[in-house]
Amino acid sequence: INERSCCDPSIVKFNAGDGDFYYLYYSGNKVNVQTVNFVARSASPFGPFAKYTERGTWEVNAPDPKVIQYPFNSAAEGSNVYGLGQPAVVAKGNLLYMWFSDTTENISDWKYLIYMSTSTDAVNWQRPIPTCISSVSIDVKYDVTNKRFIMFAGEEHHGAMPKMTSRISDDGVHWSAPEVLFDMPPYSHNVGVSGSERGELQIEKMLFAYGAPPNLVNNA
Repeated sequence: INERSCCDPSIVKFNAGDGDFYYLYYSGNKVNVQTVNFVARSASPFGPFAKYTERGTWEVNAPDPKVIQYPFNSAAEGSNVYGLGQPAVVAKGNLLYMWFSDTTENISDWKYLIYMSTSTDAVNWQRPIPTCISSVSIDVKYDVTNKRFIMFAGEEHHGAMPKMTSRISDDGVHWSAPEVLFDMPPYSHNVGVSGSERGELQIEKMLFAYGAPPNLVNNA
């Protein structure tokens, strides 16, 4: 009932006061709420990952994973409302920064809006701050050299002419206009960009990834 349809993972190495762990943030679907976020962690990036539970413990294959982020508003089954999900997480200093989509602040006229939140313990998150971005399928990295965040997005995702874009921000809330980096194959979606264990940009060896239908021919 808490964790259907798990997807959209983001992993980051962080010390929340009890040692270094790889924190895996991911989305699931809760009955009569819709998409929500969860967290699991491991001492190794290869696992096994222990989920944070409703009992405040970390357990592999836990029967009661705890929702760590709910959407602004819940939606009933069959409503076709997305909810909150698609986390992108970066460690900077003693803080974790997360960006995610939430479609429910105005549930009568919903669209994908990007919000930012921070955490010191990897589990409890501050009230989300709205950004100026309306987008789906983003990833964020921290540019240590220039001391700024960079957001990558698949604009016009699932469309006939999607594009990989980037934006920059000093605070993670206010972002520049998008710059087109390259065209992606038709109907591409769910972008991701490589980085360090803490989510730092590694300009000398960047890997861009995205989903795309195989052997697709664009007849538009």
